Amino acid sequence: MKKIEHIWISVIFLLAAFFVHFAQIGNLSIYILDEAKNASAAMEMWQTSEWVLPTFNGLPRYDKPPLHYYFFGLAYELFEITPFAARFFPALMGWWTICMVFFTMKRKFGIEAGLVSGFALLASVHWVIQFHLAVPDPFLIFFLTASLLCFTRFWEGNRLRKTWLRWMGLVLGLAVLSKGPVAIVLVVGTIVLFILFQKGGFWRDFKSVLDPFAILIFLLVSLPWYLLIAWKTDGVWVQEFFFKHNVSRFASPMEGHGGGFHLTLLFVLVGMMPGSMVLVASWRSVLTYANAPTLVKISLIFSALTIMFFMLSGTKLPNYTAPAYPFLAIMIGWVIARPGGWKQVRWGGLISLLVLISLPIAVYFGLKGDATYSDNAYVGWYFLVGSGIGIVSLYYWFLGRWRSHYVSLCIGFLTVSLIFLMWAFPVLDNRNPVIASEASELSELDFYHFGEFNPSFVFLVKKKIVDLQKLDDKPKEGIVILRKGNMEEFVKLGYSYDVIFEGRDLFEKPTTVLLRIK
Repeated sequence: MKKIEHIWISVIFLLAAFFVHFAQIGNLSIYILDEAKNASAAMEMWQTSEWVLPTFNGLPRYDKPPLHYYFFGLAYELFEITPFAARFFPALMGWWTICMVFFTMKRKFGIEAGLVSGFALLASVHWVIQFHLAVPDPFLIFFLTASLLCFTRFWEGNRLRKTWLRWMGLVLGLAVLSKGPVAIVLVVGTIVLFILFQKGGFWRDFKSVLDPFAILIFLLVSLPWYLLIAWKTDGVWVQEFFFKHNVSRFASPMEGHGGGFHLTLLFVLVGMMPGSMVLVASWRSVLTYANAPTLVKISLIFSALTIMFFMLSGTKLPNYTAPAYPFLAIMIGWVIARPGGWKQVRWGGLISLLVLISLPIAVYFGLKGDATYSDNAYVGWYFLVGSGIGIVSLYYWFLGRWRSHYVSLCIGFLTVSLIFLMWAFPVLDNRNPVIASEASELSELDFYHFGEFNPSFVFLVKKKIVDLQKLDDKPKEGIVILRKGNMEEFVKLGYSYDVIFEGRDLFEKPTTVLLRIK
């Protein structure tokens, strides 16, 4: 009877996780900078059947390897070129990752540990938003998680079943095709540190990992495309990607995304809340490394390595440390599900509770202080629903019912994510220039750009937006997209035009202007 009950609990939890990951993926515009460029690059590859060289608006795109473009292209084939299609596989990767974590923890430590780890991810607002974006990070997170879980199964089997190493070679190769050499650095670094901390001889243990077939599979998966792109571009793509978008991005801030080393830690603490606060409050339990199971040791090393690696990086973004989230969730599940472990949520839960309850006020005054969005500041009060659940959690805290306190706290944070996706953000999304300009109604016209422009228009009109400054002949008709700061220079060209839209980019400084050439 108990086994049947556990099956139903597992099914309900995984269905709920599926709903959360796919909620609203087709109802919000492709607008954020990275989303727009990645979704558009995949669209161009699919339209031209060019599967080697990624392009954005007809120009080579050096930022990322192509795996996510292939998945997006498959989704476009299945669902047409829509926001739903662009986000379908990222959402699926998030759900699959939660499934992996849940079943791994359930197998190792029981269903309660599986549920705690799964809820740690679902309760993370950053996790939910990350897997609602058409970017490469969801693929990196999934394949990195899979590769280290494969290694763990290999090690727990007394290093006899090389099959797990070969599966690891496959998924690690896919991780390298997702976002580049950072996958090798993090996974190999974790394995080396793990073996160093073992009591046996390092070289003996390390050689047991060097399976020739696993290495061959990894090379066959990861290397051919890099060789093809190097040949096709005479080495330019490889040079741009490795030196500019990896070495230079690590060495110094790019695109204004700098900050102190503490910023990376702050991203993790806030992004993984409320689970992160539980880990902070129970740090003594986390650091009992010698007595921890192999899975927890791997999780601790990978999480610490990932956080410290990006602390040293010159460029800092919240998504950089997101690959650590599944392994932080594993540690959270292990800490809480042990005998007496629920007491560990006491003080960490209280800190997260204060954030949850104060969130509506923070959102309201944050929007009220921005002239562009002050009219929409009322959406902050939508989050009072989450605060109400927080009050329930506080009630359980005073009673000392730690399981009920933490579960209701996680539900409160999960509610915040759903409110953001389903009600709050759609209000703001309607203010972005892609929707507000109603440019989709003009997509049959030719589109041009003058200087920099919002890249989301490429995905909207589903065709190349021509650089007006590179034309030999002046077009007699069409739509021109430009930044307001370039208007004075555009006027000097002598076009006759009407201004059909002017509006500030959503949460960005530039103002987008659309002109119709007469």
